[in-house]
Amino acid sequence: MLPDSLYIDSNNDPTGSIYEQGFPDVTIDFDVERYDPATAGVECVENSFLGGWALFVGFYSDAVALPVAHYPEVVKLGSIYFDVLGGHDVGIFSYGNKMVSPCYYPCNAQSLKKICPAPMWYVPSRG
Repeated sequence: MLPDSLYIDSNNDPTGSIYEQGFPDVTIDFDVERYDPATAGVECVENSFLGGWALFVGFYSDAVALPVAHYPEVVKLGSIYFDVLGGHDVGIFSYGNKMVSPCYYPCNAQSLKKICPAPMWYVPSRG
């Protein structure tokens, strides 16, 4: 657990008891699958860098994938940017090391509030 007591490394909890301790709903992991239109099937993405893409997902936003090479100063390689659950659960998930970091503010788990309206991702233009 990081000093702000919100982000959890579930890899350090082999018993799974951390889920029973009453923490607020927070995102701690993602599974990524790639759709293959030729076979109409999906396969698990194991590459820790997500093939050079960064993913943006949200509760009220559509999912978007951006090539990191086009925005190296803005987005992190192999990261999933997310906002869910009314805006209190916002962060950047590193697919390589399976860790969540805050996206835009230091979090205090005791003072979490829903954000209304919920956050949305805006895609930058390549001016």
